[in-house]
Amino acid sequence: MNRKGVLKMTGRRDRRAAALALAGVLAGAWGCRLELPLLSFRGGQDVLLIGLVARQEVAPGENPLDLLNPLGPYEALRDAMQQELGRPVRLDLCLRPLLEPCLRDGHYGVAILSPHEYALLPGPERFEVIAVATDAAARPARSALLVVSATSPAQTIADLRGRKVAFGLQRDARAHAAGLELLREHGLSRGDLSLEVLPLPGSLRTFPKPRDVMQAVVNGSYDAGFVDEAAWESLPAGGDSLTRGRMRVLGRTVALPDLLVLASPKLDAAQRERISQTLLALGHRRPDALRPLNIAGFAAIPVEVRAACLRLRQSPALAPTTAPAGGPPAQGS
Repeated sequence: MNRKGVLKMTGRRDRRAAALALAGVLAGAWGCRLELPLLSFRGGQDVLLIGLVARQEVAPGENPLDLLNPLGPYEALRDAMQQELGRPVRLDLCLRPLLEPCLRDGHYGVAILSPHEYALLPGPERFEVIAVATDAAARPARSALLVVSATSPAQTIADLRGRKVAFGLQRDARAHAAGLELLREHGLSRGDLSLEVLPLPGSLRTFPKPRDVMQAVVNGSYDAGFVDEAAWESLPAGGDSLTRGRMRVLGRTVALPDLLVLASPKLDAAQRERISQTLLALGHRRPDALRPLNIAGFAAIPVEVRAACLRLRQSPALAPTTAPAGGPPAQGS
């Protein structure tokens, strides 16, 4: 067979493998919805089951293969907790509507969520936050920064009325929901911005990567953009490429954590304390187990950080991202 034929077959085989793998992931998620134990490890009472929310959407610019092993980044954490606690620890995926009843009824001993998922949880204040992830700078929470070009005429956030503003994806609470809240505090609603025409008319302009947001601001294709504070700090201070010196910070959102760990109310106080103390010590005892999650450790949640996470529930950005067929785009997209 000639080289062209081999490449054609290889590409077809790769696409088929990816499609089958994606089908497996979605089937597993539907298994959760139907309450079939496809991804569940009920075991005995000594098993600690950690709940995770299954992602089903692939954002523009993302690789669909990223969905194929959603548990992968958490496996080292699971193994470390199992060794430290001296009891079996398992991971379980479920669809978002099932997380609350599974946590409430004790099927999950704990759940690990993003701020976006926490804000969507019905009655999140009922569940104790026993730990939040800390970043490389040992922060339990950080902000998104609203940046403009160093040569931009905009001097205040209000000056962005009618302008093109780039946001993070909807599940990135810092650069999306918290960004919209910052604009609202300065008198701007999403309708005051220049919105997308395609593919969803009237939707916010979003990017999957903060570096792409900053590049769009520097090259002038966007007037402003929200970027994670850590991404901003990773840039060099000066130079001719993408640097902090080529931008100005116009505003800062509330600080949010990377991850929150919630405890089921069915856990007794002694179990909650043991799990919490184990998590708080992992940054020192098992930092290797946290690297796949891009976190440095865990800490107790500051009161103001939990309040900021709860306030996200009021944001219209938490509406579903997918518009019904033939209907208007979702409010937060």
